[in-house]
Amino acid sequence: MFVKRSILRTIILVFLYHSTFAQLVNLVNIVGEVIRENKYTDIEGTPYLSEKFYDGYVLMQDGRKGNFPIKYDAFADKILYMHKQVMYELDKAEVREFSYTDTEQKKTFLFRNGFGTYNKNSDNAFYEVLYDGKHKLLKRYLVEKVTTKLFNSATTTIKFQLSEQWFIYTNKQLQPFKRNKKSFQTIFAHQPEVLRYIETQKLKLKTDEEIIKALKFLEGLE
Repeated sequence: MFVKRSILRTIILVFLYHSTFAQLVNLVNIVGEVIRENKYTDIEGTPYLSEKFYDGYVLMQDGRKGNFPIKYDAFADKILYMHKQVMYELDKAEVREFSYTDTEQKKTFLFRNGFGTYNKNSDNAFYEVLYDGKHKLLKRYLVEKVTTKLFNSATTTIKFQLSEQWFIYTNKQLQPFKRNKKSFQTIFAHQPEVLRYIETQKLKLKTDEEIIKALKFLEGLE
């Protein structure tokens, strides 16, 4: 009886060790900088794509991966994660991609960097990956601070303003893209088959779904 209890106690201890170790791998090996929740004061609106923290993962450049509640600061283009009621900010140069599911919007977001430079966007800039094929459809979220002043008033108001830009990443190049047929034709002028497909299918390419449909057809030709 004593031997059986000892074996059972050993099994339980091993299980607890591995469970605790797995959590430490997720949270200790990926270290961020502690930041204040209220670092944006006296500014209307929000810099965050999703206001709440949602369960997700972060994949680092060196292959480490952590699972924890995260949210995306689109103004600073950085990832925040929460651990034991403390908010941390990750160095985006060390992050390869991250993803989380916004349960209110019922949408899973996947962000990645490494697509090269474009205007003021560095190679570390994060883009939402809308279609992850050979020709990728990407979206860039831009949040800027806008200052307004009422007529005949000395009072000024600062607020966050969100805008979106679409891109197609093809042949290792980031191509700015407006969601219409003309922009698509400019990028894929050398692919007459997909241009005919767009016409026969009567695609206006004003939605992500139609653009992805055209990209999938294009990849089927290659």
